[in-house]
Amino acid sequence: MASPLKQVKTEIKPKNARLYDQFFTEAPKTPQYWHELFTITCNKQLWTELLQKTPTDAFLKPAQIQTSQTFFDKGIGLLKAQGSSADQANVLNLLEGFLSQVLLKSWPNNSTDVINVIAGFESIDKVFYQFLNSIDLIIRSKDVKLETKRKAVETLVVTVSAAYNTSVVAYFNQRGIFSALMSYITFDENDDHYILEAFRLVGLLANVEKFESSNPYQTLLADFVDEKPMLKIVPALGAEFVKCRDDYIPAQTSWFRTTTLTDAQIAALPSKRLSILLPTLEFVQKNKLFAKTLIADKGHHKKSYDTEPALAAFLSLCSFLFSNQNKNPRAEMYSKVALIILQLLLPELHQSLNTKASIKINAKQRKPPLPETEAHTLGTGLLDAVLCCLRYNMKKPLPDIYDLALVVTEATLMIYRDIPSHYHWNELWSTLLNLVQFINKHAGDTNSTSSKRDTGAILTCLANPLASEGLTEEQKHQLIHKVVENSTALKTLIANYESKTSSALIVMSTVDHFESLIVKEHQQRSANPDIVIKDNYAGYKKSIAPFVGSFWAEIQPREFKESRERIFLKKFTKECLA
Repeated sequence: MASPLKQVKTEIKPKNARLYDQFFTEAPKTPQYWHELFTITCNKQLWTELLQKTPTDAFLKPAQIQTSQTFFDKGIGLLKAQGSSADQANVLNLLEGFLSQVLLKSWPNNSTDVINVIAGFESIDKVFYQFLNSIDLIIRSKDVKLETKRKAVETLVVTVSAAYNTSVVAYFNQRGIFSALMSYITFDENDDHYILEAFRLVGLLANVEKFESSNPYQTLLADFVDEKPMLKIVPALGAEFVKCRDDYIPAQTSWFRTTTLTDAQIAALPSKRLSILLPTLEFVQKNKLFAKTLIADKGHHKKSYDTEPALAAFLSLCSFLFSNQNKNPRAEMYSKVALIILQLLLPELHQSLNTKASIKINAKQRKPPLPETEAHTLGTGLLDAVLCCLRYNMKKPLPDIYDLALVVTEATLMIYRDIPSHYHWNELWSTLLNLVQFINKHAGDTNSTSSKRDTGAILTCLANPLASEGLTEEQKHQLIHKVVENSTALKTLIANYESKTSSALIVMSTVDHFESLIVKEHQQRSANPDIVIKDNYAGYKKSIAPFVGSFWAEIQPREFKESRERIFLKKFTKECLA
């Protein structure tokens, strides 16, 4: 008899692991098997790993197709039966794992094979609509526990993400779940994470083939007027912006020493959670009420902390994101979307630009640093954020994002009209004039169309304060001094791009007026440009007067046209799904 000490112990698999293995055998599946599979607590990791490593040809065997179709049908039947919340959550775990892995696989005939495995062509419409109806009922039902509702939304998010490149995703648009998701968001017990999961899902669904066909979520977003979900989404959004911003801020290691992020750490940012910009873009673009709610948010007191106002948090995040947008293609992509959101918010923001706000701007991470200030308004915070983009990312060829950053700067100055004095304008003028020199230096390496647009925007940003009131006399003198000091670069820019706008005429009139005076003074005695500017300020106003009226009539904020960014937005949606 063998020694008991030498006997090999037989590995005993958990019951659910044996059921999962049996799923891919050709043995008949009895009612008892299905009962146990759906009743025993799902080991999500084991189930997902098995589905993931199973090759597509194993799924496509006739017997396995029958098993998979039966599994999906029985799972839906159990959801419809409205058993206990625990039972429904277990079924949802199984269905989520199954759908995510089946939809993500690379099939020989992608949509055809997926439909065949899930339900078959004859039954797919009926079965998938039943699946969506069941999920909808779970989300809406007052008798279902919140945890199960959350699991239902998670199942939808995973399924939509996995199905995005298959024809199956079209069912989500045909059977809308928008109102169910909005009602889910308003549950008082829901915390920020789950609110934003539903918000993300709406953003994904609103982007399904929106350029190829009519997307019902686009209409639903435009017509949506219920403030209750918006008042839940906006604070959650603000908290998420803060988390994304804080990724850029190294933790303080002690009271006297702080660390800095390494290049590798910055290159890994922004984090995946910033994909929340996709639904934010959709809501802001389609729904003015949502945009106004975002702007009006004052911050909220939570159980353990206070939230920052959502727009202030977004502007703070933008300053860090824009400062580092040249670190990797992802950062540039997210920066572009953030700038589009700012461009879309500006028409609704004009009444609130002077609203005081505490905004943490990235003033020190990059050189030269921005002046630190505690007295921010939404308008100056916005200008600082965009200044971070213009200031720290000049490279050859000039990124497309500069065009957008200049559009936002130009539009902000147009809205201000009478420019406020409480801002470090000198930093903006210096950055714009550095950009002029950069464009001149690399004139042959940049896209002529975008450079012409950039030239127009730069000249408008300089002409606006020259033509308007609001700056102190000292600030106006500083601007004129910088314009005259960079006269050669400005003349070259205007000549290269044949700019004959009122903006160009105002800038050149300013240059010509003071240059002639400085030359005249120099012939008589040693001329100090600052003294010449101060002594001849009134004459300068007369020199630009013929062009001021046409300047204000000529300038119009550029509207965002989604169709122009079709390729980019599709690429960004794929990035959010990755």
